[in-house]
Amino acid sequence: MKCLKCGEELPPDSVFCENCGAKVGEELPKEIDVSDLGPTSLDDLMPKKHHTLLICFIVLVIACGIGAFLYFDLTKEDVKEETKPTRNNQEIINDYGAAVEDASEKYLETHDLVNDFAEIRDLVQYGKHEVNCNNIYINIDGSAYLSDCTIDGDKVEETYGRKLSEEALACKALYNSTEKELSFYDGEELISVYECEHNKCGLDKIANYNSCLDNIAVIYDGDEKYLYNYQALQNVIDPLSEIMPVKDEDTYLGFIAKDAKTKKYGYVDLRGTEKLKFKYNQLGLILDDHLDYRTYNVKDEKIVASLDDKYGVIDFKTGKEILPIKYDNVYLGPDNSYVIKDGKKYYLINSNGEKIIDKGYDMIFAFDKLLVVNEDNKLKLIDYDNNKVINQEIETTILYKEEPIGDVFGYYAYLDGNDIMITINVSTDEGYTSKEYAYHLDTKILEIK
Repeated sequence: MKCLKCGEELPPDSVFCENCGAKVGEELPKEIDVSDLGPTSLDDLMPKKHHTLLICFIVLVIACGIGAFLYFDLTKEDVKEETKPTRNNQEIINDYGAAVEDASEKYLETHDLVNDFAEIRDLVQYGKHEVNCNNIYINIDGSAYLSDCTIDGDKVEETYGRKLSEEALACKALYNSTEKELSFYDGEELISVYECEHNKCGLDKIANYNSCLDNIAVIYDGDEKYLYNYQALQNVIDPLSEIMPVKDEDTYLGFIAKDAKTKKYGYVDLRGTEKLKFKYNQLGLILDDHLDYRTYNVKDEKIVASLDDKYGVIDFKTGKEILPIKYDNVYLGPDNSYVIKDGKKYYLINSNGEKIIDKGYDMIFAFDKLLVVNEDNKLKLIDYDNNKVINQEIETTILYKEEPIGDVFGYYAYLDGNDIMITINVSTDEGYTSKEYAYHLDTKILEIK
């Protein structure tokens, strides 16, 4: 028997090799030559790589992360919605209105009257929300009325305060000849007293103007007229030789007035604020106690004005020129058109001064797509889109004048509903007589009324 380790002969029944000490009968591990192994055998010796399991694990981790993010984001939005406070619009408008009144009170410490919100805008101390109101009215006592408002850009219906002038509609003015006073009452309460400078004074209710509206009364004192603020106890402009209320349908807006001393015209609103300086030779055209419709448009804030015998169109509130003051006469037409007098003829032009019709006439009354023109003392209706005469001629015997002679114009045309009305004043031995025509826009028929 030999030792498997060293190869020496061993006695029978040996347990360990006397030469190397190896245990008899224990077989040593066989050495492996890697170069003798094939590809399959080599793979069997290498540890296995579980790629599919790893990829699944990574995908699972990513999916869990995305799900957690989405859950957190959505629950965060829910928290935002749940914790977003409910906005009390009326409370906000009330706070802003109170801030406006505080600014007004501060302003009135050094001024007699708040004529316009712009005067106190920078004094308003309010920063909780962005509040804007298109209609802010400051009463004469400093209280405010706000409407047509937005809060943080959102339109709201809530309002603040009230116009005290609405309650003043019940006021009345009584003249005391003994004391030479004009006393203003609101019901039974005496508001103020105006001391007359002449033997008699009173309310001048021109053009149906209610003298109590917005605390401005139109009064006469002898031959002079005044716009009198019976709350502030002062004349707004004095003295005046002409006063004409300006209306937008049934709403009064202010007064065109003529300074008795300078003979110049200006425009004053219902608060007594001078909007257009008293420097114009003419503002609009006053006919029979009303303004000629062709010389002003309150919606577009336009009015015809003259300086140094030249005419143009200016902005009602700012005096900025809309049409240059350089023409011999100007009337307003439809759709930003104008009837201008250049020399002896009238033309229709656009806002750029370009002629809409090339031909000039002795007079033009402009309506939407229609003209009433005078040519050689005969009136014609013209469709100026097609430059076509659409009716027979109407003869006139009195020439048209910019200023009437004895309150009589030779002819006049105006829009009444869906009819163009034409009045012709014909000379007679007794003076004159009037004929009236109506051109019906719907039927395109001209008839004598």
